[in-house]
Amino acid sequence: MNTKNTKLKFDEMKVIELKKYCKENGIKCISGLKKQDIINKIKCAIEEEELISKISEIEISEKSEKNDFYTNNLCLKKIRSNPKVTNEDRIPDAWKELKKNWGYKCCVRPKGHVGYCKTNFKDMFIVNDFTKKFVNSTHTAIYLTPGNDDFVFKNRASRLYPNFLTSEQERKIKTKEKKPCAIPKKDASTPYDIACAYIDWITFMINVYGFEKHIDKDVYETSGIRDLLEKSKQNLINFYKNRQIFDRDGKSICVITKKRIDLNDIAEAGRDNRVRIKNTDIQLGHNIPRSDEYITITGCNLLPMSRRGNFILGENTFTDDIWIDELRNIVCNCL
Repeated sequence: MNTKNTKLKFDEMKVIELKKYCKENGIKCISGLKKQDIINKIKCAIEEEELISKISEIEISEKSEKNDFYTNNLCLKKIRSNPKVTNEDRIPDAWKELKKNWGYKCCVRPKGHVGYCKTNFKDMFIVNDFTKKFVNSTHTAIYLTPGNDDFVFKNRASRLYPNFLTSEQERKIKTKEKKPCAIPKKDASTPYDIACAYIDWITFMINVYGFEKHIDKDVYETSGIRDLLEKSKQNLINFYKNRQIFDRDGKSICVITKKRIDLNDIAEAGRDNRVRIKNTDIQLGHNIPRSDEYITITGCNLLPMSRRGNFILGENTFTDDIWIDELRNIVCNCL
């Protein structure tokens, strides 16, 4: 669609002229619509076309330097996966331009591994109350979107759900009826990016002090996972070279407060951390904050942050100094 001239006075155009404009610009499904409905459809299409031209985050760029580690060390073979699509009729046709029917996830096992391809390291953990909760919470954090109200945005849906909308688009179609049809665009990802994010997160988690007692050493040592995760740790250290992300003993910390993470901060049997909240509870933190304009569930963007640390960082970028300067100013003004 040619959106260069978006200042056309559609209200002054005749229906036949509007239909001609639609035909020339590939705007479909206008048969039987009234003039104002055709105008609304055109404006909606123009708005979405401008968004498409601005945003290219859904493309997987394996040429970038950051991605070399993942493409060189992960299996990444496709594993069939198709989220069930619901209430798609709620979404205007012009908004479906960005729809992505991935139909698969990527294997996170080491490249050249033996055995079935898998999307997790579940078999690496000794089965107990702690690891059951940890495996479940990790799957939820990496593969599913955060909780939503189910009016437009689906609650805890796959990050690979085909339809995704911006917050502004959600407000335009939201009614009092619960008919979830999409996920937030800022929470969407790709099979490749999710695999990269999973490896990063597992790397941080197995380096939590005391976690080693929950690892099945036979699987860890013989499957190639240990070697992969050691390389992953060094990759993260190299990427965040201007920030401390592990303590001097190599253990995981809240990257904001620098406090060493305790096992109970990531999973505590018998405690629902949604109800019984602690400031030290570890959350899925981001280097670059969530946005409709780029993918944030990806490699080298997830970091362990305590509830308190995440609050301190806010919507700032971890690798920028803005949040640190703000803290310095607060301290100086309080002395």
